[in-house]
Amino acid sequence: MSDLMLSIIAFVVVTLLFSVYSWRQKQKTWIGIVEDKKVKRTSDEDGFNHESYTVIFRAEDGKKIKLAVASQAGMDMFEMGKRYQKKTGSYTPEKMD
Repeated sequence: MSDLMLSIIAFVVVTLLFSVYSWRQKQKTWIGIVEDKKVKRTSDEDGFNHESYTVIFRAEDGKKIKLAVASQAGMDMFEMGKRYQKKTGSYTPEKMD
C-alpha cells in the first residue's frame, strides 16, 4: 500500500474519532454547581506563555465535571456557587434561575 493511501486512511480514522468524541459530548446532559475555576499558566522553550482555563462543576450525582473554556472572559461567564444545566445538543451549560 502506498504512503498516500496510508495517509488518507489515517486522516479519515482520526477525523472519525474526533467526530464521535464531539457527538458524545454534545449528547450529555447534567445539572451542577460551579465548584472551582482554574487557570494553568505554562511557557514553552521559546519563552511564549500559554494559559488554559477550566471551570469545575459538581454534578447532582456527585461527579466532578471539568469544562475547558477558551479565555478568561469565557470563564467569567460562570459564577461560583451557581447552578448550571448542560442540555443535550449544546456544548456549554446554561445558568439556572
